[in-house]
Amino acid sequence: MTNLLKILFLWLAYFVFIFNLIKYGVFLIFIFKIKRKVIFFVVSFIKLYLGIMVKIKNPYLAVDGYNCFGCSPYNHDGLKMNFMEEGNEVICKCVGWKNILHGGIQATLMDEIAGWVVSVKVKTAGVTSRLNVRYLKAVEVGLGDIIIKGKLIEMRRNIALIQTQLFDGENNLCAEADIQYFTFNAETASLKYNYPGHDSFYE
Repeated sequence: MTNLLKILFLWLAYFVFIFNLIKYGVFLIFIFKIKRKVIFFVVSFIKLYLGIMVKIKNPYLAVDGYNCFGCSPYNHDGLKMNFMEEGNEVICKCVGWKNILHGGIQATLMDEIAGWVVSVKVKTAGVTSRLNVRYLKAVEVGLGDIIIKGKLIEMRRNIALIQTQLFDGENNLCAEADIQYFTFNAETASLKYNYPGHDSFYE
């Protein structure tokens, strides 16, 4: 009887050992898989609440035919916009042209930054479905860098509501726009619109 109890005890200890091995093995695999997401979440939290400005990388540079008027550095007639992230805002600083900045270019600048808000904050691709611009003051160029800011206000199903603002070189608010973007699911964004994934926008 004593030997039987010893055998049962050994088998029980063996099964407890195997169970714990599997349990902690699965846990370690899970931690390894989510480690990058956890790190990204922590970094995003710090950026949001400490107001750290971070450069957004342009992951479309390697895409064949990438010639966007707003943000492609390859379009010699384009705006060549670069973007930064500060808290819940996406920001662009542009060098001014001569004289007064055309209203259509102002709308383009705000529409373009709204697209990058979708890429970075909504984490997908989208297209403009509505653009409502209010011109408040003529934008005199040559006074300094023109600043454009955009932030996500609300998601209504797959419609992103985005607010954008444009400031002149003396930090005067000259134009603002309420923009709606129709956003796509992950598969459509990747296959049809070359969306590279959220992590691709950061070093």
